[in-house]
Amino acid sequence: CQHCFLGDDVTKIRPLLSVEEIKKSYLSYSRNIGGVSLTGGEPFMRPDIVELCNVFQEGRAVKSIAINTNGWNPDYIEKQVREILANAPRKQSIRMTISLDGLEKTHDFIRERKGAFNNAVASIRKLKALSLEDQRLIVNAQVTFVQFNKKEFYKLYDFVKNDLEVKLSFNWYRDGRAFGVDENLIFSPDNREDPI
Repeated sequence: CQHCFLGDDVTKIRPLLSVEEIKKSYLSYSRNIGGVSLTGGEPFMRPDIVELCNVFQEGRAVKSIAINTNGWNPDYIEKQVREILANAPRKQSIRMTISLDGLEKTHDFIRERKGAFNNAVASIRKLKALSLEDQRLIVNAQVTFVQFNKKEFYKLYDFVKNDLEVKLSFNWYRDGRAFGVDENLIFSPDNREDPI
């Protein structure tokens, strides 16, 4: 997407930590950690996402694991989440947050991928159905509020509330979050032309 670190390929600057490195770090602090949040880029691009979640499910398990995703591959994400749930302790919650940065045209523009909106919506629907089977799974949507999507925020809110029937949280995009970002994304009181 236009507003995240993934476009800057920060892995060239610093490679991702291995599962073993994360486990070592986690175990040194685990007594003081109640929950973890896996963000991105895109956490489901890691082929070891289930193994990574296992680090927080064995021994000194956290109470909750939160995973933010763009919902790029609904079937794959559902399969991985099923495995994560299968390994989860009885009282551990898994919170899935799927990014929706606008309705279809706006979301696809911001995410720079045609079909991104439909995939995100399909992921929400699949995970919501899975949450009916396993109440440890909590599903919601999240919007990153930028200059380009401010005009349709209420329409998006209504869609998420009434059609998807999940909660919507939001981030305010601010300058400095990513490297080399288009200044037109930054939310400001200035009236800028909407490129969509």
